Amino acid sequence: MNEDNLVLRTIYIDPDIEEHQRQHKATGELSEYVFCNREGNPVDNHNFNERVWAPLLRHLGLKRRRPYQMRHTAATLWLASGEQPQWIASQFRGRTAVSIRLVP
Repeated sequence: MNEDNLVLRTIYIDPDIEEHQRQHKATGELSEYVFCNREGNPVDNHNFNERVWAPLLRHLGLKRRRPYQMRHTAATLWLASGEQPQWIASQFRGRTAVSIRLVP
C-alpha cells in the first residue's frame, strides 16, 4: 500500500500493548506508530516480509502467506474466546462494507 491509498481507522488495542506504549512514552521512546522501526518510522513491508515473516513461517513449518492473511486467524481466535461477531467485524472494516447475519 502506498501513501496515496492509505486508509486510517480506529482499531482495538490490547490493554497490554497500551501499557507497553505508556511505558515507552515515559522513557521518551514513543513513536506515533504502533509498529515502527528503530528510528520510529513505519515498518518497511518488504524488509519485514523478507527478514522476519518468511523466516518465522519457515521455522514454524508453515507455507508462505502474506501477513494480511492472518486476519482470518485473528477473527477465529476472537470468536473462540467468546467475542461478539459484530465487534470482530468492526475491527476489519476498511473500504469494503462488512455485513453479518446472525442465525439463532
